[in-house]
Amino acid sequence: MLEEPPNYLHSRQSITGCAVIIKTSTGNFQKYINGDDLHIGISDSFTVVHSFWNHGVLSESDNWADSIVVCGLLPFFFNNSEWFDSSLISFLQLYSSEYNYRNYDDWNWNCFDFVLNFLKFINFGNYTKLVICTSLYQMAEFLEDFGSNDVNRTVDRNDFRTNQFQIFTHEYRDKSNPACCAENGNDHSKCAKEEASVRNSKKEIVNITRKLQKALISLEMMNNSGAVVNVLEAIRFINAQLRELIVKNSSEFSATTIPLPEYDEMDMKCFLGDEQIANSQIANSQSIMQLVNEDVIKTKNELNLTVAQAELLLREFEKLKMENQRATRIINVAYFNYY
Repeated sequence: MLEEPPNYLHSRQSITGCAVIIKTSTGNFQKYINGDDLHIGISDSFTVVHSFWNHGVLSESDNWADSIVVCGLLPFFFNNSEWFDSSLISFLQLYSSEYNYRNYDDWNWNCFDFVLNFLKFINFGNYTKLVICTSLYQMAEFLEDFGSNDVNRTVDRNDFRTNQFQIFTHEYRDKSNPACCAENGNDHSKCAKEEASVRNSKKEIVNITRKLQKALISLEMMNNSGAVVNVLEAIRFINAQLRELIVKNSSEFSATTIPLPEYDEMDMKCFLGDEQIANSQIANSQSIMQLVNEDVIKTKNELNLTVAQAELLLREFEKLKMENQRATRIINVAYFNYY
């Protein structure tokens, strides 16, 4: 079977909102080669792209038509575009002086620093220039090699996967639980309670992530004692794990996140015969449903466990903070008594 190609071409479109996107400084990706200059920015929900260059922060959309999505950010905000826009506006207002055109430097303070600091501002991943540049290098290699691929096979494979994905979504709608669980048209109390529970759970997770970020900043300013270092490393690990689970739990189904079958069972049996095809290796729609449901349950359980671990670490942080404040007061009293 052909190896599944990267998602770079699938991500190329007019402009994607609430994402980190990239484009060539001149021309387009069809003519891109390694070494050409690139420009990176952040798009809001209105597909206006905000980027930093030698004229300062620029907000535009016309010049980003042929762009590629590096990272979608909306799932991290529970698909709430207003929350994303609010965070982006806060970042632009708070750091407006730092991204003045006079501070721009091609090597030390450029569009990459602008995007990386925004990701740090929203507590999204420990991205560095090296991580993004490595991803872009792989993207460039793919774009250079794509012309040598068998385009007809690629189109056929994508058509087959699209068809299988449509079959799965149809089965999922038919077999999964409906959005409203009322047995009659009047009693919706259980539905309302479930919706309220989901909203409260999301608020709790958002508050936990903010508390973790504040705890990280406070711990980094404390003395590097053994207890502080241990709690700091643990919070960093839980914080990164929580971010990944938030994105995974909020993301929608796609042809790349579902274990779709590699081939049609009946077609392969007609082609090779029954003896050559092991039924245990065929992924039918029912087995896909089971795998997806199990994965959803597993993700939710992991998210609940991680939240519980985060709450325990935040308690440890509060104890350390109180001890640090008490030690600071003792030192101050001793200092004033001495003098």
